Amino acid sequence: MHSSKLTLSSADTLHLAKAARLPTSAQRASLCAQIVLLAADGVPLRAIARQLQCHLATVRKWTRRWAAKGMDGLDDAPSTGRPKTPIPVTITTSYLYFLDPAPTCLLQ
Repeated sequence: MHSSKLTLSSADTLHLAKAARLPTSAQRASLCAQIVLLAADGVPLRAIARQLQCHLATVRKWTRRWAAKGMDGLDDAPSTGRPKTPIPVTITTSYLYFLDPAPTCLLQ
């Protein structure tokens, strides 16, 4: 996939252009929007990667997602792998000594 001419509706173009320009947009969202807009203009993928100073694989990822799912393809995908499990916290007696009042036998 050296060149990928994507098809955008006028509403999608407007939404992406706005996302690419807003200073409050997340950096990832801005980059994705710029990639899709350039690809829709017929700019070759390698040229997009050079222009935006990102990896070619990143450009391919977002153009493929757009081609497959449109605007929904730009949302974060669920993470893969095992879900994170909380790390058990153990409190040692030395910490308890500082947190609780001293036992009465130590105060006498």
